[in-house]
Amino acid sequence: MSVKHNIQTTDLLIIDEVSMVSAKTFNKVEVLCRKVRDNNKYFGGIQVILSGDFYQLPPVPNKIIGDSGSHCFKLPWFDDCFPHKVQLNIIHRQSETALIQCINALEKGEVSNENVAFLNSLDRPLPNEDTAVHLYARNYDVDIFNYNKLQQLQGDLKTYKSTDVGSDFYLRKFLAPKNLGLKVGCHVMLVRNLSDTLVNGLCGTVTQLNSDSVDVKFIISNKLSTVTLKPVVFTTYDPADKEYLAKRTQIPLKLAYAITIHKAQGMSLKRVVVNCEYCFQPGQIGVAVGRAEQVEGLRVCNFKKSMCRKHPSHVSDFYNNFTLGILKDDLSCCRHVIENNGEKNDDSDSDDDDNDDDDDSNDNTCTYAIDDNFNSDSDFSDSEIEKLEVLDSFIETNVLTKDQSSSQAKAAIDSVFNEYVGSHLENDMKSFKMTILENFSIFDEWYQSQISIIEDIGLISLPEGEKNYTAKQQHDFFMKFHKHLNSEEYVNSVKSTISMYSKDEGTSAIYYQFMTAILFYLERRFFEDLPSHLNLQEPESIKNIPTSDELSSPARGKIRYISGYVLAKLKHNLSIKIRNSLFAVGSESKIAKLQDQMNILSSLCSSYDVLLNSSIDPESLEETKRKQNERESLTNITDVTFDFFSKLETLCRQKLSHINLVEHGKNLFSYVTDEILNDKCLFDLWVQTLTSNYNIQYTSSDNIHNIIHSITLSSENYIDIYNSAVHLFLKVSFSQFRRDYLTFLKKKNGCFVRCHLYLLFFPQFKIFSQLKISAK
Repeated sequence: MSVKHNIQTTDLLIIDEVSMVSAKTFNKVEVLCRKVRDNNKYFGGIQVILSGDFYQLPPVPNKIIGDSGSHCFKLPWFDDCFPHKVQLNIIHRQSETALIQCINALEKGEVSNENVAFLNSLDRPLPNEDTAVHLYARNYDVDIFNYNKLQQLQGDLKTYKSTDVGSDFYLRKFLAPKNLGLKVGCHVMLVRNLSDTLVNGLCGTVTQLNSDSVDVKFIISNKLSTVTLKPVVFTTYDPADKEYLAKRTQIPLKLAYAITIHKAQGMSLKRVVVNCEYCFQPGQIGVAVGRAEQVEGLRVCNFKKSMCRKHPSHVSDFYNNFTLGILKDDLSCCRHVIENNGEKNDDSDSDDDDNDDDDDSNDNTCTYAIDDNFNSDSDFSDSEIEKLEVLDSFIETNVLTKDQSSSQAKAAIDSVFNEYVGSHLENDMKSFKMTILENFSIFDEWYQSQISIIEDIGLISLPEGEKNYTAKQQHDFFMKFHKHLNSEEYVNSVKSTISMYSKDEGTSAIYYQFMTAILFYLERRFFEDLPSHLNLQEPESIKNIPTSDELSSPARGKIRYISGYVLAKLKHNLSIKIRNSLFAVGSESKIAKLQDQMNILSSLCSSYDVLLNSSIDPESLEETKRKQNERESLTNITDVTFDFFSKLETLCRQKLSHINLVEHGKNLFSYVTDEILNDKCLFDLWVQTLTSNYNIQYTSSDNIHNIIHSITLSSENYIDIYNSAVHLFLKVSFSQFRRDYLTFLKKKNGCFVRCHLYLLFFPQFKIFSQLKISAK
């Protein structure tokens, strides 16, 4: 209980690098301090000092705990709690004017031509570059660089394999690698806080490799100290279900020849090579360049002016409203602690103004339902906040009573939230869920009132005691249900309930969606025990847009966007396979093959800026631009790649039809997949696409055996990637076809008839076993 004791006895709390602390985390720390100290004042009466630069990297989103990564100063109580803001203008790390000015410009996203020229001049080899630390935006690039670097180091390689339990999805989020490859003399970094001196990010050198431990020499308090490190347990905990999702037992080390820019924030480096590729976040390149102490120890590669992006307006607004506040000579202004009124301190922190509502009226048939926030090539940045799940667990455990935890309302929240797991709204929904649990009684009161209304509608439309219900009676229930759903009474009740949790207009629409999903949950629950008998008329065939029709520019843009998603997903999956294979015994040939596939996929992509100047169809780029998130990291495809996926989309429209659905039923996806994969014209176009973008790498010194091997390997990879790309594109198309068909049936026969489609796609769904579908 040392943490609890520290909170209870602390007078002053200093939080450094506060720009990387999210609003959700910051709010939970405040709540935790207040509850542990049993003091209804901000932070339980602790004096708090913050330091940091919000023009540097923003907080890292964490979907596992529902954290959208909003800045802490967006909390409604922030200015009340922190009235004094002081600008620190003396720079200690650098002394060269040109470097300082360039770093400031990069962090703000206001780069001049002089700054660009200065950065371009830094793309040259460094003296003793072998000893420089390399900075990358992605963990994938860091791991590949470290892998190759260790291979070049003399000595025997020893691999420490982790012991894993739980979901692969969560296991790959751990900083500790699956396979830890080390050699004596290699540079490493701690990835876990072990003590007050052995902290996350501390770098050292391996001195000895033991059977189940590693000896590492660190510099601690200006003294050399050798420490024996043994495996520790890394965990991911779900506070909602109160269970561990994943556990990994591994020595808490990573190779440190290269690190991510996120991990480097706060460091000072004598020699550093900054690779700007895949830098999409505002301030990211500024943070990387700012690690250098002098120009002579800094190299900058792959820099483009278009990579420099400004921070969201709320960051500049924060600095524009910067004020020292009212200072008193006796400093009583700092000792005064403002009372917390409870209502201000909510946990809604999302600033995602996600206006991704698609207007499909002019898109012909090219609309798809996929994860809009799949961050393609940017990935996988390190979160600097460890064990954040403890805060969620503390709040839920200490706020809900036993009865509340097992109540119908809590079950409804969990069920609805699970529907959003894996979607781009998961983090927002989890944030709202945790907010509800912190003040559960408000939601429970609303929930009980809605149950009463649904039951009243049911008693009127479907009287108790009847053995069978006619289609007319059930139709009457749905009419009354939807009338209530669109009523002023319902809308006001939802808005009123949401307002008690959050005043942020940017999140209200998302929270409204969650509450409405609760109502549909009640609708489903109401019908679970009711026998259902419907006599359905044959539906008209769903309208298909002829493949001869020319698609509009928004429709073509969606093909670009979805194709980019497909390639990004494949690259993401490849990166996981490669990283899991690094240092595994006998994996060298496998890694070489996977890296060749990664190079092939990369050759199909381009940057938005290059396409804007070179594409023969610039109008189709607008959809991708519109879909971009704040990091502007969606994958863009070349024009040649776009031609291939346009042909694939045409085939999808031909094969995904009402007639084929009726004929093949639950086997529709398999039928369409086989038909398209065996289309010779499509495969020929795929080969032309790849050969126009990707060149097999070999030199004049390679013998004929090596050349044939390279050609064979690439040909095999062509086929593998073709199958994967087509299959994934079809999954997206098939998902949208199912959604369109559900909408069509709803319009034709009412909401209840939706259930018959589940019999076609999900034969295990047995509730409405008498429903049938036929074609005209």
